[in-house]
Order: sequence, then structure tokens, then C-alpha cells
Amino acid sequence: MNPINPQGSVDVGSGEQQSAASVIKLPILATLLHQAEQGRVSLDKTITINGDEPNIVDGSGELKDRDFPQKLTVRELARLMIQVSDNSATNFLIDEVGGFAPVNDYMESLGFRDLHLGSKMMDPDGSSDGPNSISAAGITNLLTQVKRGLVLTPASTSYFVDLMRGQQVDTKFGAVIPRENLANKTGEVEGASHDSGYILLGNRSVALTATTSFDEGRSQSDADGYVQRAGALVLESLGGTPTG
Repeated sequence: MNPINPQGSVDVGSGEQQSAASVIKLPILATLLHQAEQGRVSLDKTITINGDEPNIVDGSGELKDRDFPQKLTVRELARLMIQVSDNSATNFLIDEVGGFAPVNDYMESLGFRDLHLGSKMMDPDGSSDGPNSISAAGITNLLTQVKRGLVLTPASTSYFVDLMRGQQVDTKFGAVIPRENLANKTGEVEGASHDSGYILLGNRSVALTATTSFDEGRSQSDADGYVQRAGALVLESLGGTPTG
């Protein structure tokens, strides 16, 4: 947990390196917006997707099920990546920012060596440069810096948070924190369930990340329950009322 205002933090095992799952999409979004500010990419650029590209993969999202060809702006791909965790949209955006290195270089320039993008979603072309990995502390600190205006311009910061406010996956923090008080990005793969985002109460903002890893003795729903409880506890500590 990292309260944006006032300053302070609570860490419980937050430095441990974890499989990133879809939470890695937050560093990708930050990189995309940073490049847009520099004029290196345009959010209004239209990309034609024919449907036979290796970037179209299974897993979460809706792009893979659409009729092709599709013409989508970079802005729409970003919405799909964050709000429905679309793996195919993410892969196209990784190409748009120049691959893995620009994301990792940007994260390192901000001091986050524990946030690493090493492969596309579902590794469609076998060009993996290691697993995607995060630490809860790294993601929470990234979100804190973004919200404090230390990473992006005010306009990009608002866009970053607004995309997360439109999150449509409510199996983790969203199951216990009212949507009007939450901006988040979930992530899950076999053996891991995560959520990361902001609890927003009036003029107070708290950046929070909960990550889990588990073996065959636990189920995905068990892990989701731990993530939900973490969110509920923080919300209650701020005087809010969990919904579940």
C-alpha cells in the first residue's frame, strides 16, 4: 500500500519477484504515453489488423473474436489492453513502442529494475527474452509516481488513471471495492493472481498492489479471495465500506 497523500507506505513481502501476468500492461501503457508525449508514437494512428498476424493470440480479450480486417487506433488498442486485458491488443502495442527494450529501458530510467517485459502475451513468435516479472513494490511505486505527476504530463496522467477506472474485470479488487472508488489492472496466469491500482476516496488516493503465487494445493478462486481481502482491508482502513 502506498498512500499518495499523505506520504507513507506499508509493505508486506512486496519486494519479491513474481510472474507479472497482465499487470505488466501498466509499464507498457506508461511507456506508450511517454513516447506519445515525445511525438514518437501517435495515439490517433490507425493500425489495420488483418487477423492472420501472430499478434492475434488466445487468452483474455475480445480482439481475437472479431471479424477481420479491423482498423483500430492506438488509443483503442490501449483501452482494450487495460480495460478488458486484451492480449492481442497488447502485442500490437509492444510492436508500436519498439519492442521489449524501450519498455525496460524506460522503467530502468525511472528506477524500476524489478519490472521486466521479456515476452509478448502468449509468446506468439517464440522471441521471448525471459519471463515477464514484477514486484508488488515496483508496480506500487510506479503507480505512485504516475499519480504524483512525476512520470507523465497532467493530461497523460489523467488518461492513465481514467483507463484504469474503466476496468471491466471485477474478480479481485473490483469484487470488494466500489467501482467509483477504484482504478485498477488485474492479472492472472496459472499459479498467480494479482491486482494493482488506486483506491480513490475524495481527495485521497492510495496505490495498492496485491500479488499471489500458489501451487496445486490452492485454486484461482482461493487466491482471488486473498487479493480481495487485501483490498477490503485497505478500503476499511480509509473509512470506506467494502461491497462484498
